[in-house]
Amino acid sequence: MLLREALALLRSPRYSDTHRLCLVCSFEPLHFKTYLQAFLVERFPEAAPQVTSWGYDQLEAGLQESSRALRVHPALLFLSWGDLHPHLSWRTRGPLAMPPPGEIQERADRLRERLIGWLTARGGADSYVVVPPLAWLPLSDHVAPGALGAGAMCAAAALEAVAAELARRGCRVLDLPVAALNMRDWLGAGCPLTVEESERAAGRAVELIYPPRERKKALVVDLDGTLWHGVIGEDGPERILHGPEGLGFPFHVFQKFLLKLKGEGAFLAFCTKNNPADVLPVFDKLEMPLSLADFAAYRCNWEPKPDNLRAIAAELNIGLDSVVCVDDNPAELALIASVLPEVCALPTPRAGQGWLQLFEELQGLFATWRVSEEDRTRTQSSAHARFRAAAGSAAELEAGSLKHLRGFDLELTVRHDAFGDPRSLELVNKTNQFNLTGERWSASDWLLKQQAPGAFCLSARLRDRFGDFGTIVVLVGVVRPDGCAELQQIVMSCRAFGRGVETVALGWLCRWADVGCVSGRFVDTGKNAPAAKFLRDLKCEWTGDGRWRLTRPAIEASAKEVLDDTEMRVRSSHG
Repeated sequence: MLLREALALLRSPRYSDTHRLCLVCSFEPLHFKTYLQAFLVERFPEAAPQVTSWGYDQLEAGLQESSRALRVHPALLFLSWGDLHPHLSWRTRGPLAMPPPGEIQERADRLRERLIGWLTARGGADSYVVVPPLAWLPLSDHVAPGALGAGAMCAAAALEAVAAELARRGCRVLDLPVAALNMRDWLGAGCPLTVEESERAAGRAVELIYPPRERKKALVVDLDGTLWHGVIGEDGPERILHGPEGLGFPFHVFQKFLLKLKGEGAFLAFCTKNNPADVLPVFDKLEMPLSLADFAAYRCNWEPKPDNLRAIAAELNIGLDSVVCVDDNPAELALIASVLPEVCALPTPRAGQGWLQLFEELQGLFATWRVSEEDRTRTQSSAHARFRAAAGSAAELEAGSLKHLRGFDLELTVRHDAFGDPRSLELVNKTNQFNLTGERWSASDWLLKQQAPGAFCLSARLRDRFGDFGTIVVLVGVVRPDGCAELQQIVMSCRAFGRGVETVALGWLCRWADVGCVSGRFVDTGKNAPAAKFLRDLKCEWTGDGRWRLTRPAIEASAKEVLDDTEMRVRSSHG
């Protein structure tokens, strides 16, 4: 984006009345702020968050305001070397000399404590920090340009330690594309960034603070030529290459990368045109990073791959737009792109640099700022689901009844203060099917909802004899003065479908909040048919414009039926 294009976007912007972005720095942001605001207007044309900054040498003012009146809004803290020590700047009024290491460390300790206090006062709102590049340091050491003296290394280590401590406490560290120092504007106007770097850094910051897409959920890979080098049906297990040497090395690294993604919550699956008798024993015979148990689903047959991808998505109970596919066959990729355009189909690399590009692209598609316990055990939960399905199919099912679940030993634990659990917001933002409105909420939205009069957030954790589902239901809303609960959102993980948990949770809300009715709004997203069915099954009253209403007696009667059928035990996490 050219500067004139950015300025044109800002001639008549539409700003949000409720959302801001705090830019906290001690330098004058100039074009960086311009580009930040322009990218936000481009991204949110109807109601863009407004960027608030405090100008040159106003770091403390920015820290105070963004931790008080503006504390619920996202904040981008862009540090300078002068924030660590005033002599670490070309603009210093003191000597152009590297401070002693002990003095640098003392200043770093003070800065760390100040920023920890700032982060704590922000109460969980999204906070981001950027560490300045080494190129912004003055030439205060006695070494040649391009070499790093002891003073520069000490300053870099001290500031990196400050950022690491902030990250440990929940702050998000950004690595923006910033390198050179704009000496002209730094000395003339107090801005260290060139126009070009301002544009690149601001664009990347907006992408990271306001991700343009939802995190993907499943990665489906081909086997021959993708998970290993060679063709299993022709070469046999002994001749395929997968180890940490030669032609097999990239595939070995790829398998370890997939294992990492699995540990961060991604479903792994494979889809291959092969005979099962040739493929499945390979995972037992060969010592590879991945085992068959690491895959939540697989298809090993000669059916068209789009059909198999549909089946895998259905088995995992996710949408096709949550699926990423990696395959080495261009014809298969073209077919998938034609038949299933919502699936992200990527080619297996042919060379080393291509592998790095694939890893970076997959990392971006599956990235998350937080890995929950539910993420780490997701594949195990999928295996438990297969056991449950087998047990359920063995029972004689009664139409409209959940009595086949009686032997499952269901136990639901309700938490009343779930605003403070990061899993609550995570579940709201990742659930598509059982979701009343499809809305996605930022940490700032979450804090504002928490502060509303009568606000509540209940969550529920489910266990059965096969294992622990984790937190699978979240209800958010407010109790109105008229004694009715306004339900702004109820979401449920697809892993818990078909157990009546949502009805039981709604009944618990009525008793806990002592309300006479529950009302809300439903928005058809094209993906949330299960939520619509839930409202229909409860025979809610539709009052127009997507509004619905349920009485407490109707909710409690439905909840009692579920409890009687399933023999589910329900308790509070507070005893």
